Amino acid sequence: MDAVPEGVDHVRVGSRAYWAAVARAKYLVNNVNFADTVVKREGQIHLQTHHGTPLKTMGLDQQKYPASTHMNFAKLLERCDRWDFSLSSNSFSTAVWSGCTPARSPAWRPATRATTSWSTPRRRTSAGPAPRWGSPTAPGPCCTCPPTASTSPVSHRPSTSRGSPTSWAPT
Repeated sequence: MDAVPEGVDHVRVGSRAYWAAVARAKYLVNNVNFADTVVKREGQIHLQTHHGTPLKTMGLDQQKYPASTHMNFAKLLERCDRWDFSLSSNSFSTAVWSGCTPARSPAWRPATRATTSWSTPRRRTSAGPAPRWGSPTAPGPCCTCPPTASTSPVSHRPSTSRGSPTSWAPT
């Protein structure tokens, strides 16, 4: 915990304080996935921020490789079903994430969306601070993801059948 600045409230994963915080939190933000033991409570919002640009095989796209035989892809889908929002940093990442995790509309990182959605550099540099996430005054849809399995089913999800390329299967 050397990286946590002094005076910042924090908990250690797996501690009693951690489980209390996870149970009471309104927002759960992660760039990987929470453990299978984390239960999404009514009213909680899970935000998946991912980690970096996906330049390697991710999610269900790993099924066709022998090294993935130990992975439980059904459990991976269950963890993904907890996400309310899947944040994407660019259109390339959006295409990759939508191909290897359950289908969702992209939720853009506000700073990225603000700098790519306007037509001229002058407008981009004179606009002031980047809009806050989900702001109704943002220059374009900062967050357009519909709810996921917590309130409505994911419209399509990748198949988990081994040995075949990832394909979409209606739920």
